[in-house]
Amino acid sequence: MRRDALKNGPGLHVFDGDTMDGSGYCGICGTDDVVPTLVQYWDPDDGWTLGVLCHYCAKLAANRGPRPDDFAYDEPRT
Repeated sequence: MRRDALKNGPGLHVFDGDTMDGSGYCGICGTDDVVPTLVQYWDPDDGWTLGVLCHYCAKLAANRGPRPDDFAYDEPRT
């Protein structure tokens, strides 16, 4: 799987040049077909998380950032 397929978005930040040795499973769906690139992604239940994702989940995360109805969402303090 190509790592250049990962694109930054409101719910995904790709750390250029950083690879991650870990479980080898997608942090969202659990598949073992992951892009071995360290990313920070938004998880609606857990908030911002570091890990690796499969291509499909990375594409979804890049297009979906934090939303007010997410469990992990916290209103900005004024």
